[in-house]
Amino acid sequence: MRQRLKIGTAHVDFSDSTIDGPNGRASMEPKVMKLLRVLSGQPGVVLSRETLLDDVWGVDYGGDESLSRAISLLRKAFGEERGKHQYIETIPKRGYRLIADVEIVEQNREALSENSRAPRALASLYRHINARTAGLFVGFTVLALVGLLFFWTQPSAVRFTDDDTGLAFLNTPQDAINQKSIAVLPFADLSGTGDQQYLADGLAEEILNAIIKFPDIRVIGQTSSFMFRERQANLNEIGSTLKVRYVLTGSLRKQRDQVRISAQLVQTDDGHVLWSKTYDESTNDIFDLQENIAQAIARNLDLALDASTEGPLVAELTDDQEAYDLFLQGRELSRRFGHQSKVNAVGLLERATQTDPQFAAAWAWLGRTKMLLSISSKGSETNQLVAGARSSVDRALMLDPNLAMGHYTKSMLQDYDLDFAGSLDSIETASALDPNQPFLVIRRGYYHALIGDIAKAERLMKDGLRRDPTDAVGLLNLAIVKLSVGDVDAAAKLLTRSNDLGFMPARGWLCLIAPLQNGMNSADKCWKDLPDNLKGRYAPVFEGEDAWRTLSNAQFGDDVAARKKVIEWLDVHFKQPDARANAYLLGIYLGLGEPKRFMDIFVAHPFPINAPTIASIWMDQKSYRNLRQHHEFPAFAERIGLVRAWQKYGWPDQCKKAAGTDGSNGRFTCR
Repeated sequence: MRQRLKIGTAHVDFSDSTIDGPNGRASMEPKVMKLLRVLSGQPGVVLSRETLLDDVWGVDYGGDESLSRAISLLRKAFGEERGKHQYIETIPKRGYRLIADVEIVEQNREALSENSRAPRALASLYRHINARTAGLFVGFTVLALVGLLFFWTQPSAVRFTDDDTGLAFLNTPQDAINQKSIAVLPFADLSGTGDQQYLADGLAEEILNAIIKFPDIRVIGQTSSFMFRERQANLNEIGSTLKVRYVLTGSLRKQRDQVRISAQLVQTDDGHVLWSKTYDESTNDIFDLQENIAQAIARNLDLALDASTEGPLVAELTDDQEAYDLFLQGRELSRRFGHQSKVNAVGLLERATQTDPQFAAAWAWLGRTKMLLSISSKGSETNQLVAGARSSVDRALMLDPNLAMGHYTKSMLQDYDLDFAGSLDSIETASALDPNQPFLVIRRGYYHALIGDIAKAERLMKDGLRRDPTDAVGLLNLAIVKLSVGDVDAAAKLLTRSNDLGFMPARGWLCLIAPLQNGMNSADKCWKDLPDNLKGRYAPVFEGEDAWRTLSNAQFGDDVAARKKVIEWLDVHFKQPDARANAYLLGIYLGLGEPKRFMDIFVAHPFPINAPTIASIWMDQKSYRNLRQHHEFPAFAERIGLVRAWQKYGWPDQCKKAAGTDGSNGRFTCR
């Protein structure tokens, strides 16, 4: 599929990542082209540096230097002279905007359905937008051509036809596709001010969550459905990529307190429109609109709820429109990478709960966001954030005991409290309340991996990933499960896919398993070439090239002095009163054969999102076996709730309780 734009006098071809400017043809890096997609999607609009960093690099890629370099490369390709910007303008203390005219030169002819006239009109209008006056047309991004969104720039992130070990499970049989399967794509914001995308996304998400309740249809999860935000694609390609027969597309236009919502249910193989309708309502009726669209889909696809299910498909989260608006903005920012996005999200969600103190979902998301914010905050701020998260979650579940997100966030707090039996209980409760939600299915598998139930963990994770195949975190977690059974090749393929999707921790894992595939030398090189952002996870203990070289020599070489030095540095760090622990630093202890230090620090220095550290202990490598066989492991396992979880959910294959006992008080052994 080709898509070309004319920007100013330059010709841009996104299909082969080239820009033909006054100085000739320039081949550009994928991230640079991704940046240009974002800028050209909103010509004339000032986009902040934070927005661009979030949209293009995320938390695990680049930083200010990467953005500045990419802007410089684009200006060079466009032939701009220093200080004379005819294409990309710098707005001091605010960000950047594309000021050149944007014109669509070529697109795949199949990209527009023959059955949809509205997208054609939008495409015609977009061709004549002048970038300098485009503030009135922010909503008319390239996504509006078909009511769909762009692909990610990494090709492997959107192709799931692999027959290789480790990825073949993502292939969906044709008969399953031919039956009932749907993806709800992000709705386009066509508002004159172009600042209502969060409302459009919230609309689509609640419809998706409503349809998921039907047991007789396969619904693609939000991560995969919403990836169509950066590259134009025709319906057939979307159907092939996501393995679905139907898609729901739509748009939202808001003016003051009125909204016009257009929605279409379309077959992906031939573009046939099964159902289409436009609604003109007050924003106060947004939940009724979502309910009407979900019910229309159910009627047209002949869906039926379980007999025990009662009430509307779409829950009315609040009766206060202002609170709902604040909630949607806060939830959208909470999902973004980056510390400041989380800070801003907390502010919006706190305002939502102040506006409507009975808003259970807002309280749950406030708790979740505070837990995530604590990861990147100063050590002195962690206790306050965790306490605030705990209070928010308690309030959410008091208001709505059946709120799945409330129980999920409670599990995060129980992780921090070193109560992994309680964490699994909370995840089981959340999953029972929302059993078809891919995210929760994957998360449930993750917790069964944590307690060593590898077979069940793999089954659940694969089930969730079939419904949401671009969940990069889920792919990494499944890779760890594969490592637990010694399947290094499958793990490598899953980690590569996760990395291609932009989840940089997967790259670190690829380095860690490199010795198992290509020897120590390849691992050492991979480790030394890790990006600075990932190296920063090991700060402040390992900062600077000398410290990083010592760490590499300790892990991948036979340098006894380096191993001793690294352990000494870690010991000194953790003796500090405000020392922070994380999975990266604790993993070094394990890798260097120090299981006692690992267990002592894990208990003495609790940290947010610590569960991955425990989920990895079942891997079939010597350092992890040494931990499981250590004489203090039984007491450690009991302290963090593993024994209670085993007593309730079953013992792992690697551990066996003593005959005639329940395994308490250290009466079990592991191999």
